[in-house]
Amino acid sequence: MGFAPTRDEVHGYCNDGAGNQEKAMNGENNVFASGKMTCAPCGEPAKKSTPIVITPGLDSSGEYYEHDTDWLIQGAIHEYSHAFQTLFGAHTPAWLMEGGAVQLEAVFSNHASRGTYRKTYEDHFKHTIFPAAIDLYGNTSVATWLTTYGSDRECENDIPPGGVNANPDVFYNVGAAAVAFAIYKANINHAADGGRTFADFWTNTEKHKGFWHSIVVDDYEFNIDTDWPSQVPEGTGWKGALANFTGHDSVAAFYADFEAWIKPGGVLKTPEEMSDILENSSDVDALSVEPFNNANSFMPRSCEASGGPPSSFFGVSSSATHSRFSLVVVVVSSCLVATLAL
Repeated sequence: MGFAPTRDEVHGYCNDGAGNQEKAMNGENNVFASGKMTCAPCGEPAKKSTPIVITPGLDSSGEYYEHDTDWLIQGAIHEYSHAFQTLFGAHTPAWLMEGGAVQLEAVFSNHASRGTYRKTYEDHFKHTIFPAAIDLYGNTSVATWLTTYGSDRECENDIPPGGVNANPDVFYNVGAAAVAFAIYKANINHAADGGRTFADFWTNTEKHKGFWHSIVVDDYEFNIDTDWPSQVPEGTGWKGALANFTGHDSVAAFYADFEAWIKPGGVLKTPEEMSDILENSSDVDALSVEPFNNANSFMPRSCEASGGPPSSFFGVSSSATHSRFSLVVVVVSSCLVATLAL
């Protein structure tokens, strides 16, 4: 779908208009997925579209950062993942949202477009995601980071039931590790049914064989103004979809399994040991296609500081498939438009 949101409709997490919006419009390094709400027939608010803002910035010398091209590609992957997630999910925990997007960054990390930043799926986890998760779990002040802080992300003065978490790694890198662990457990627990892959997690539309396409949001009550993702009842919504996908009795059981896996007997695994759960990089590559066509692109420049974004700034479309992922990133004028087939 294509759309041209007004300036006031371009905001970031927590409706941070003064922060994210102004950074984007002033050409600073910034990347986020916004949201454009509409009133659904039932009288409840619903997300109409998900504008994606990705703007490169300048370093202290006034030059664009050396890694801008790769940063833009990675940002497009991450933020379009959120567009897909908000299309098929609701009341979803922060670790699944951010961790899922980071996991897709790893999926697309082994393409020629990544240049010197190119890594295999396994190497991206081994050298980036797993070390960050290990560092967090090395903080002994909290034994169960995912269970305690993973689901609910504080927003301004709204404090989650589990309290405030000051370390975003629990959402991003621990979340990505938990997504990989969920796929690993699903493959084992559903081996008699052909197993499961990351592509099933994201795209399989057959009930209980995928995660995102299996979320049912009308089987429980949820007040978006006062309730938190952790308060979705077991067996319903995202919790029911995740437990059915992984083969666990409940999300609580999945959390306990993950916490025991990452730090068995109180001893942290190494990145190499954690990598045992990962799908083979060549298998991951076989399910993806070239994400970026450098022949049809150029280094973008920041958006004009005055006025709203051009109509070509935002463009999002998606369609479900069972067999492969594709990402197309196109630079238009001074900004970026992402299209992802999922």
